[in-house]
Amino acid sequence: MEKHLINEAVSTLDLQGSNVKVKSAVEDKDLQASVSACDTQQPSSEADKGTPVQVNGNDTTSPNKGETGMETDKENTNEPTRNPQVYGEAKDGHAKKTKSKEKNRLTIGDIVALSFLINRGYSFGKLKINRARNQAALKKKIASIKSYGVISPCLVVTARDCLEAGLEIIWFDGKAITWDTPNLDRILIVIDGEHRHVAVQQINSSLKSGEEKKECYYYLPIVNTVPILELLRQSNVVTRPWGGSDFLTSLIMSNEEAAKNEMLLWVQSKLEKLGDTATWEWVKLNKLGVPSRTKLIKAAGTDEKAETTYKEISDSSKFERGKSIYDAFARTFAESILGCKFFPEWVIGKLDELDYMPGPEAAKKIIEFASRLTRSDADKVEKIKGADRAQNVRNALDALYNERMK
Repeated sequence: MEKHLINEAVSTLDLQGSNVKVKSAVEDKDLQASVSACDTQQPSSEADKGTPVQVNGNDTTSPNKGETGMETDKENTNEPTRNPQVYGEAKDGHAKKTKSKEKNRLTIGDIVALSFLINRGYSFGKLKINRARNQAALKKKIASIKSYGVISPCLVVTARDCLEAGLEIIWFDGKAITWDTPNLDRILIVIDGEHRHVAVQQINSSLKSGEEKKECYYYLPIVNTVPILELLRQSNVVTRPWGGSDFLTSLIMSNEEAAKNEMLLWVQSKLEKLGDTATWEWVKLNKLGVPSRTKLIKAAGTDEKAETTYKEISDSSKFERGKSIYDAFARTFAESILGCKFFPEWVIGKLDELDYMPGPEAAKKIIEFASRLTRSDADKVEKIKGADRAQNVRNALDALYNERMK
C-alpha cells in the first residue's frame, strides 16, 4: 500500500495520544472481496501472505480482558513514538527497513488493513443487538469510499471478549457465534464502523475490469477500561443522529427484560428494512401504539418512571396476532411496501370494521384474505405510485378484499 494512504489513515483518527501502527498486505492480489461471515474454518495464522507495512509504535495491554482476547505485546513506555518509521516494502519497489520478526496479531495501537487480517485468518461478526444498518447511509458511504477510500478505521473487539461479557454475537449472515465456534480470538466483532465495513465488502464484490479493490482498516479500543456495550453507545451516539431504532437498541442493551422480550427483539430485527412507525403498528395493531423517542429514552433509565414506561412499551398482548398477519402478507408482498405505514394502518382499519368479532377471529379473517392473494395481485398494488399512493393502495386493498372475501 502506498505510504500516503497509510499517512491518511493515521491522520484521520485522534487516538488520544496513543501509539499507532498500520499493518497492511502490500500486494493487493490476496485481498478478498468480502469476508465470509459464516466460514468458521479459518485460514492458517502461520501463513505468510504478504509483507506488512508498519508505522511503529508501542504495544499496550489487551482491551476489556487482561487474560483473554487477542495476544498482545506489553511494553511499559509512557511516551508514544511521535515520529514513527515505516517498515516493509513500498509499492514503488524501494526497500524499506524491515523488522526481523513479523507480528501476525493485532494489538492496541495498531491500525490494521483488511488484507492483512484476511491473510492471517481473521474474520468478522457483529453484536446481535447492534443498531440496524441504514440503507441510505450505506449508499452514501459506498459513494464516499469509491471516491476517497476509507479515511477512518473501524473499532473492533474479539469474539471471546464479547462472549465473556455475556453478549450475543453473530456473523453478518445472522448465524450465531458461540463458545463452540473455532478461533474466537481471530473473529473480530465490529463495534463502530459497520457501514464502512459492509460498504467495502459490497464494493469489492462488484468490481469492474480495471478497478482496484478498496481497503478497510480496524483497531482495538484505545481505552481498555470501558465495557463493550458502553463502547457501542459512545461510538454511535454522535456519528449519526439516532433514530427510533437506535433508541430501541439502547433500551434492549440497558434492560435485561427488554433483551429477552420477543416483541422488542422482533421489532429491532425488522427496523433495518421497515419503517419505524410501520413496524410498531404491526406488533401493536394500534396507530397510537408507536412509542416516542422520549418514551424509549425514559424506559432505558433507572428511575421509577422507567419501569412504568417500559411496561407500556413492552406490552405484547397483540404481538402474536400482529406478527401472524404480517407473516401472511409477507408471503406475497415485498418488505418495501409492508414497511410503509399505510399498509398496517389498512389492516388496523379493517380490524376495526370487524370489531363485532372477537379479536382473534377478526385476525384469522385478515389472514385468510392474505392467503387468497397472488403475486400478480401484489405486483399491481406495489406498482402504485404518485402523491396519493397511500390512499390508492388502501383503495386497491379494499377492492381486493371485497372481491376475494365475498
